[in-house]
Amino acid sequence: MHVGDQSSSRRNATHQNNLTGTLEIDTGKAFGLQGGTFHVSGLQIHGQSLSGPYLDNRQAANGNEAEDTTRLWELWYDQAFLGGKFDIKVGQQSIDNEFMVSQYSSLFVNTMAGWPLIPSDDLYGGGPAYPLASLGVRVQAKSTDNITVLAGVFDDNPGGGAFDDDAQELDKNGAKFNLNTGALFIVELQYAT
Repeated sequence: MHVGDQSSSRRNATHQNNLTGTLEIDTGKAFGLQGGTFHVSGLQIHGQSLSGPYLDNRQAANGNEAEDTTRLWELWYDQAFLGGKFDIKVGQQSIDNEFMVSQYSSLFVNTMAGWPLIPSDDLYGGGPAYPLASLGVRVQAKSTDNITVLAGVFDDNPGGGAFDDDAQELDKNGAKFNLNTGALFIVELQYAT
């Protein structure tokens, strides 16, 4: 993604790219374990951020911004029950893929298509959201076609450092499975038309 800053007296341009590799296995087809999905994904991020060096803002200007690295992103197993009306996901998860996501925000190119600023500022290292993930368990129940309840408990500190430490630097390759600082409990009721 190429982004340029035209809003200040300093005029600059930069680029940041993200290559995501994903392997997902339907365990019903592969092993006969119906309703199961095994998922592993990795990120290769490179380029320079626009936000910090050029805009001096706290909120990233786009959803790609992260430190240069190649990292494990997610590694989880999901098992569905009751014809897909209930499922449990266990493993390393980036919770911004399911929690606090607006179906309408994806129409726009911006960072708010993902994890909002408030939890990013209130959680260790921005919380278990792109480009970081944490170990956890998520349950999902679909009571109707329109209503879904999500609940989860996750490691609250993907990098494992102090509150103001750079979690991306502490967990450069995505394989630091921290369980030493506390837990993040989250529940969400989703309504979709």
